[in-house]
Amino acid sequence: MPFSLRTLNCSYNELTGLPPFPDSLINLDISYNEFKSLPQLPPSLATFICTGNPLYELPALPSSLQILTCASTSLTALPPLPSTLQELYCQNNDIILLPELPASLTDLNCSNNYVVRMPALPDSLISLDCSYNRLETLAVLPHSLQLMIVIHNRLIVLPQLPESLRFLNCSSNRLTALPALPDALDSLYCHTNELEILPTLPNGLQELGYNGNPLATLPVLPASLINLNNDPFAGGATAPLQLIQSIEYWFPLSQRAEMLTRFESIASEENADIFSGFLNRLRHRYREPQYEGFRSQVKECLIRLVDNPELRERLFMCAYESTQTCDDRISLTWNMMRVAEMVFTVEQEGHEGNLPEMVDIARQVFRIEMLTDIATRKIQQLQRIHNTFDEDLEVMLGLQTQLRDTLCLTHVAPDMYFFRFSQLTEIDVKTAERQVRIAENRQFESWLNNWEPWQMLLKRIDPLWYEKAMDEKYAFVNGPDFQNRLDEKFQLHQVPPEIRDDTSHILGKIVIAEKTQEIFANQTRKILEAKEQSSLLEPTWTE
Repeated sequence: MPFSLRTLNCSYNELTGLPPFPDSLINLDISYNEFKSLPQLPPSLATFICTGNPLYELPALPSSLQILTCASTSLTALPPLPSTLQELYCQNNDIILLPELPASLTDLNCSNNYVVRMPALPDSLISLDCSYNRLETLAVLPHSLQLMIVIHNRLIVLPQLPESLRFLNCSSNRLTALPALPDALDSLYCHTNELEILPTLPNGLQELGYNGNPLATLPVLPASLINLNNDPFAGGATAPLQLIQSIEYWFPLSQRAEMLTRFESIASEENADIFSGFLNRLRHRYREPQYEGFRSQVKECLIRLVDNPELRERLFMCAYESTQTCDDRISLTWNMMRVAEMVFTVEQEGHEGNLPEMVDIARQVFRIEMLTDIATRKIQQLQRIHNTFDEDLEVMLGLQTQLRDTLCLTHVAPDMYFFRFSQLTEIDVKTAERQVRIAENRQFESWLNNWEPWQMLLKRIDPLWYEKAMDEKYAFVNGPDFQNRLDEKFQLHQVPPEIRDDTSHILGKIVIAEKTQEIFANQTRKILEAKEQSSLLEPTWTE
């Protein structure tokens, strides 16, 4: 291996051995191979992924390691963990005892093992999943913990819950009572225990599951409750909020009366009630002080759609079904709404005076489309390995939120709850970032000229030119030149005559896209040059 190598990904092969690693290596992914033993790990390693190998032990872990993923192997124990470790994923093994956990650890998944006792949990821990083990007690929970999943253990009691906790699933244990619930709790699942009573429920609780308990009575259900016993139609605590009620929460008192008056006339429109439910969940999801900037974006969007029926119809449709699943679906739906809004902005409001803003919007849509394609391929890869993998939305949203800042995706939601379920590694995220940057540098101009909202902008600037351009495109598609170019593609890709009918649709789309680029490219550059803004098409990223 080269001495300068920093990242090595040889996953999904049938490798049984490796040469020595160079000291320069920082990221290593050898998952889903046939390794039974490993060479010494390099001293600079930060990320190590060895999931899906028949390993019985790991080599000594370097002091620089930050992320360790060793799921679905044959491990019965782990080596001492370095003090730098932040994330540990060791689920689906045969581990009985965990080593001492470092003070820097934020994420721990040790589910589906034989763990009988948990070590002391560090104060830094945010996410804990120790489901499907043999735990009878839990250690004191850290004050920073936000997510805890302890399904299918032998727990009789839970320790005091920290005020930071947002998600708790303690189903399938032997619990006879629950401790006081923190005010921040959004989701509580306690199915199949021995509970006769539930504690007071937090005012902001959104999801509650308690089936399979001998409950004599229920506490007062909060108005925020959306999902009861995994059934969004179970009635919850109250009737769904009307659109007027959902809108008022987003505006300060000084604006509220005016906005309610403006929204009153559209409250009965089709899908308005669904959009209301979406807004209500979005408000609960991003209610903390650190999301003030994001809430301002939502408010601006609401102000804009109240006077625009076409935009309103598009966003109301995006909200459909979003209120029937988890909070990450709400975040992903918001991102879909912002894409719809960006498309609408370029299509309906783009002109010669705002070209930089329109190109910036187009670049963001391009990046999101690229991330969607990458996520789709990752999902297909995971489903080939795990037939039951169904966390599609976590993969989609995971790439968007993880790359929000580095790819300047200013319109998408700032974060998500369940990134850990996406099975995305740091290497996956870095690879996706690089793929998007390279694609944008090399393909953006062609994509832009094929993007219908941009074509509508060009039409608005010069309707006569646009009419001639479309005539030229239709003449090409219906004339001999199209078939000639298609035949060239068949020869280039060595497509046998017997399957050309099956492939003509795919290759035909490529031929039309290339011709569209030829037709629209000159006009795009002409308009940008007239405004001295040709640089808007130059590569944005350093490869």
